[in-house]
Amino acid sequence: GNLTRHLLALGATVTAADLAPNLLAEVARRYGGGGRLELQRLNGTDLRPLADSSFDLVITYSVLHHVPDYAALVREMARVTRTGGLVMIDHERSDASWTSPDYRAFLAEAVVWPERRWWYWLQPSRYWKRLRPLLVWRRWFDARWMPEGDLHIWPDDHIEWPLIERALAEGGCTTEESHEYLLFEPRFRRDVWERWRTRCSDMRLLIARKGA
Repeated sequence: GNLTRHLLALGATVTAADLAPNLLAEVARRYGGGGRLELQRLNGTDLRPLADSSFDLVITYSVLHHVPDYAALVREMARVTRTGGLVMIDHERSDASWTSPDYRAFLAEAVVWPERRWWYWLQPSRYWKRLRPLLVWRRWFDARWMPEGDLHIWPDDHIEWPLIERALAEGGCTTEESHEYLLFEPRFRRDVWERWRTRCSDMRLLIARKGA
């Protein structure tokens, strides 16, 4: 509910959408007291039953790489956006990051591995964490299967921004802002990230406006 929280704080009326009813219930518990929140459970394919041209702002954050046909979902985002409204897509990997030698150099310098003391190796949970995935039958048939449904996170199968921009254009949307940035993570050294953040990127933000 992070997007919901920020939008409600700005005074917006928000429709929070998700696949999982338990997560929608949690959003309602946290933020449903003000009368400006509606919930919509999605089917994982499109944005039905949301009506055409029904929202001024449609946002997705770190979602598209979970969706099998993400370009179709982007077209759906454009469909439910009113004329003059905005579509915002954020926290998806930038195209260049998959092959960038600068990004690989940044990771090699920035990532801090925690110090391993002797008792680390005596914790059964550490070994179970590695053994448990081997017991999931889906992995026997698909080595890339992940429990969170991270689909498009591989060098040969990742989010392609030209497809996103084409889908937006098909929905009548024109890009107004596109910005690549280097995400900060707790595992990074802050000083290294500060040095590299203007030299490489790993994420992209795109904002498009729907025309007449």
